[in-house]
Amino acid sequence: MLVNKSHVHVLPLKLYIGIFLALIALTALTILAAEINFGSWTLWIAMLIANTKAALVLGVFMHLWFDSRFYWLILGVVSAMLTVFLVITLMDFQWLTAIDWRNSIDLPRDEKVYRYELQNPKAPPLGPGLQPMQPAAKAPAH
Repeated sequence: MLVNKSHVHVLPLKLYIGIFLALIALTALTILAAEINFGSWTLWIAMLIANTKAALVLGVFMHLWFDSRFYWLILGVVSAMLTVFLVITLMDFQWLTAIDWRNSIDLPRDEKVYRYELQNPKAPPLGPGLQPMQPAAKAPAH
């Protein structure tokens, strides 16, 4: 069996123990941060801690620190795109949660339609402008 010795990375045990302890500390920090309300910063603090842990795992255990810088570029571009998508999603979510759905335009219409359907169970549905639909006029006989 041929082994390519140029990609073998023997790292000292101290480094692995240090990374393990750092991951344990960051996990404890995650638990501590979950107990504290940082307001709108809570999610961003949790993401920062999670990304730090991911960087340690990618760099040491997946040997990204020792590979070509091209892989760092790929990781950076993918991470930036993921961040953009998450930020856009969170901005949309914040906008949607700011709306009071009880006072929105759609709900009074739904209440009016619901009351109309309860009061007139056999009537045709409401038409445009929330007006009861008139039965179609009969065509004159020829």
